[in-house]
Amino acid sequence: MAKDKIIAPEAVTSGKITRQEIEKRLTTVFADLQREIGDKKFKQRVKKASKLLSHGAKKKEKDEDKTAKVKSVEVKKTLSPKKVVVAKKLVPKKIVSKKTIAARKVAKGK
Repeated sequence: MAKDKIIAPEAVTSGKITRQEIEKRLTTVFADLQREIGDKKFKQRVKKASKLLSHGAKKKEKDEDKTAKVKSVEVKKTLSPKKVVVAKKLVPKKIVSKKTIAARKVAKGK
């Protein structure tokens, strides 16, 4: 039987909590599969799946904080004048065959 661990909410990050919730849900949904492939393999696969599924969940909270910081930085940048950097245009080299190179060498030699 599965043992439920009691974890203090301060010691665990929100990402880990979401992974644990996903693991619990997957084990309840795929109970038949757990009997077929075995306990150890099933736990490994559920752990990998929960990591993949919870990958983007934690980033949403951080993204909201970053957008607030970015907005304040953008306001500061608009107050100062920006320097315009002009890049040189790349001109493709002409493809010259070996015959024309040899002909040019002969012409220079005369």
